Amino acid sequence: MILLQYLNLLFSIAKGDNQPTVDVVYFERAIEAVAYPYYMILLNMGTCKDRLLFNEEIVWGGSHLNRIIDIYYKSESKDAVVSSVVVRLIINDTDFLGFSELGVGFAEYSANIFLPVDTGPSYYDLNIFSCN
Repeated sequence: MILLQYLNLLFSIAKGDNQPTVDVVYFERAIEAVAYPYYMILLNMGTCKDRLLFNEEIVWGGSHLNRIIDIYYKSESKDAVVSSVVVRLIINDTDFLGFSELGVGFAEYSANIFLPVDTGPSYYDLNIFSCN
């Protein structure tokens, strides 16, 4: 299902459509630092960051194929609602796409990030937050 939505989005962009045909919530992107050929990119969804619910850090070697990051978090307590998700990437290419079908505001969160082809070693840091 996710792959079909991603392909649908790519085809709509390739046709020149200004509005994507998939209803998803996109990450806000910001480039925090540049040290050629690498970029430190911040992907942010949501604003409130009172309490850290989950943290993950990964370093990958180079890849000639696309990497797809599937993020899934489900709180054991209905009171712990995901209010913000922050992903920090250090990667040698800025051509990637990250989105979530529902966004933040629920006890369950899922998102996908499609990284480009032919990346060098990459760093990935995921932080999921909740408000009190």
